[in-house]
Amino acid sequence: MGELESFPRELARAKEQKTGNETLAERTGLLPETIRQLTGGTELLSWEITSVYLDACGQEPADWRERWEQAAQRSGWQVWRRRRTPLGPLPDPATARTFAELCQRMEHLRHMVGLTFNTLEQRAADQRRRLPHATLNAALKGRGRLERELVEAFAAACGLPPAESRRWRAAWQRIAAMSALEQRPDGLTAGGERAGPDGYATPGSGPGSGPGPGPGSGPGSGPGPGSVAASASGSADPGTAVVEVLVPPAEQDPDSPAGVGAVGSRPAAQHAPSRSARHRRVRRRRTLAVLAGAAAVFIAGTGTGWMAATRSPSQALTLSGPPYTITADQPLSIPLPLSERRDWILDMRLRLGFTPAQELQNCSYHAWLTYQVVGANGPGSVAHSETGRKDVAVNDLRLGITGAARLVVTLRWKPSTPAQPAAPPRCELTLDPSRSVLRQSGTPATPITTPAPSRADIGNGPLTGKPVLKIGVKIDQPAIGEMVNNNPDDRRGIDPDLAREIARRLNAEVEFHDVTSSSRETLLQRGQVDMVIASYSMNEPRRDKITFAGPYLVAGQDILVRASDPSIDDIDDLKDKKVCGVKGSTSTQRVIDHFGAEWDTPEHMTRQHGYGVCVEELRAGRVDAVSTDNSILAGYIAKHPGELRLLRKPFSVEEYGIGLARNNVGDAERINTVLKQMIADKTWQAILDKNLKSEAGTFISSVPSIP
Repeated sequence: MGELESFPRELARAKEQKTGNETLAERTGLLPETIRQLTGGTELLSWEITSVYLDACGQEPADWRERWEQAAQRSGWQVWRRRRTPLGPLPDPATARTFAELCQRMEHLRHMVGLTFNTLEQRAADQRRRLPHATLNAALKGRGRLERELVEAFAAACGLPPAESRRWRAAWQRIAAMSALEQRPDGLTAGGERAGPDGYATPGSGPGSGPGPGPGSGPGSGPGPGSVAASASGSADPGTAVVEVLVPPAEQDPDSPAGVGAVGSRPAAQHAPSRSARHRRVRRRRTLAVLAGAAAVFIAGTGTGWMAATRSPSQALTLSGPPYTITADQPLSIPLPLSERRDWILDMRLRLGFTPAQELQNCSYHAWLTYQVVGANGPGSVAHSETGRKDVAVNDLRLGITGAARLVVTLRWKPSTPAQPAAPPRCELTLDPSRSVLRQSGTPATPITTPAPSRADIGNGPLTGKPVLKIGVKIDQPAIGEMVNNNPDDRRGIDPDLAREIARRLNAEVEFHDVTSSSRETLLQRGQVDMVIASYSMNEPRRDKITFAGPYLVAGQDILVRASDPSIDDIDDLKDKKVCGVKGSTSTQRVIDHFGAEWDTPEHMTRQHGYGVCVEELRAGRVDAVSTDNSILAGYIAKHPGELRLLRKPFSVEEYGIGLARNNVGDAERINTVLKQMIADKTWQAILDKNLKSEAGTFISSVPSIP
């Protein structure tokens, strides 16, 4: 194959022109949205979806398998072994009326895609989801509880795209809602099923589980499952609400053999009721007294995410659903799933996370959120969160008396000035509002809880009052952090000089500890060091584990080559070359991401414990290039004048921060104050001039933005 995009384009042409997307959706059991992705010619989807689509187009999937694998490998996907290729339409979760039927369709899907339970668990782990094979096996066999997160993780592990996975989760929500809504005080659901300890209906038990004389069985007409008519009269006591449920007829499961009733139902009773009796029973309305607030509602949102709301006994709605994608300066409107017109209050809980596609970025450190509720009284006042906070918790946002409202959230961002001209990085994160709570006026506010910190969060504890600070620095980066003549007392570079000055201004002495790129977080979490100043690039995944102060230097990733080698002038020229990187470094990962995971082979990438070793490998001709921050590479050029050449084409913005234990937020603010003082009194500039010499001006001109 040629370019990566050629396979999706060729796949789009597999469809006959006279065949519409609606027809293909019917043939495949997929959503029209997924069919549009396949026929758009721009996206590569999983083999499970691709093969079902090809089969519906009249193609032979086996003829396309090798080409799909080549395209998948170029995209960095792992190609999994399977027992078979899925053919025919995928099962529709919307046809399931009970959890047992949903499990049956999940098992059907698993057999179609031909993946074992262990393989499904591994695929889910690659997608950062939990899908324990024993838990899944027990749930599908009816020996365990079927959680909604399990359903969505299972669908995604089967190769279904996000829209299809949410479709399976929506089916779970619908069944859970009806199970709670139809449960009677005697423990039976309106369909005659025995409710389990978690409130779910258990098929195969209770007087109405088969086509016998129990209520809720027999043919008839009327609304489908879940038809509800609410009444405000006839309540048994002030603490209950009366809901009239139109009991649906028991329908035959479409996947069962002819003559067999719904999944989990009993064989036909010996004494079937007369037709007139069945007719009267189906048309009869039964009034159920249910505890106020025991109903569950499912409302799907729009946009890049969706939400569900569950009615609790306290008549509060807890939001749930996958996170939204939020881009800087683009307002995100989130519909709030209100169940009815009342005086509502929102206790808002927001969580910022990073997207896997751009996981090396660091925009949340400089970002803040603005938010306002739009309810019955129009838009509320605009408020904002603190800069750099990933979690936002605010109570008592009033919506007024309304049955429809929304929350408008905007991500604001002030990036640091790049050290070199480069394309400004894009700030795109995920926003998770799932812990927010909608409650009625007059009910207690939701407690704002903070989880107890773990040992890794505490590290070595606060810096306050410590006479000696254990500070981790590197030993092999000239001008940044270097140990001279293997003498632990002779450390030079920007990082050791900065460490000494910060400690002095905090009234403490310094005890240096050696660190490498791969050991920095571990040493902080174990409490072996108090802080790390070691060309420590700040990024989103690291900010989930530790706290940063700074930044104290803004650099950009560049490429170092031999001065005698004219064949490399750009990052793309490294495609057929051998590059040296450092274990655990974001710079190494960024080069791999540029070419794809399949490029990461010993022929193209070698990893060492430090850049000093990489530079020696470059000088000896055993590798063709070293790529990391230009500040680090500039030090090696000064150390080996005339031998090495910097391309001076940075392709990233790197912010060096000071690493602290995750719980040391107060210490980070103190250090930020010290850094601002050092910039104001020119101490910071003096440290850069001393160590970077002729190259210092490049970095001094880009004063870091410190919160």
